[in-house]
Amino acid sequence: MRLNIRIPDEGFVCTLNIFYLGATENIRNLLHVPFLEGKSSTGRLGIDIHATAGKVMWFFVALDIEISVNNPFGFIKAMPIGQLIISV
Repeated sequence: MRLNIRIPDEGFVCTLNIFYLGATENIRNLLHVPFLEGKSSTGRLGIDIHATAGKVMWFFVALDIEISVNNPFGFIKAMPIGQLIISV
């Protein structure tokens, strides 16, 4: 089953055993190859943001983020859960 859910103002609780697919805002990158990584602060709470394909190629798109949780977790709008690592 696939549901399209936008995080409401009051937040959204992710539950166990469900795979969530998130998206970023449009991001532009033409010069470097960044890597998508989870933040350690959310990782310690049991949130994994990607299991595959961390390397991001040249783009001007929204990135898909694979989200799984090891504990029920409440997300709020615009909550930072990942980061792009760019080596120059």
